Amino acid sequence: RDPALFVSHCGWGATCEAIISGTPVVSFPMFADQNANALLMNVLGMAKTVTLPPLKMDIMDPMGMAKQLDPMMAVSERLRNDFTPEMLREDIRLVLGDKKFLTAARQTRSMNFMYKGGAHKAAEEVETACYELNPNLKR
Repeated sequence: RDPALFVSHCGWGATCEAIISGTPVVSFPMFADQNANALLMNVLGMAKTVTLPPLKMDIMDPMGMAKQLDPMMAVSERLRNDFTPEMLREDIRLVLGDKKFLTAARQTRSMNFMYKGGAHKAAEEVETACYELNPNLKR
């Protein structure tokens, strides 16, 4: 059975896994690229970041979007200073209880598979290239 959601720091690997599997995310970014990855999943509608209200992105309102980016990029500090376990529990309940997160995650997964075979195709191409470069590798 597939997981109902991921609780993730949103490193790139976890972000790809969530997108490929079509699984909603409660994000908990701490440093480096994690804030940007969490933002990506929030914009896609498949994630909720702990300590932040759900983002309402409207590409027709770039200034409104920009106002929401500042808090998102500062979320790591807020998590280090203000986090409580109850915040995480509330966000888990929210994501599990609101089907729009699952719907967005599944739509994102569908887009991934429609684009040239998705990550599976990319992995096959990398594997093929490795075998071509080193014929001594065993399959």
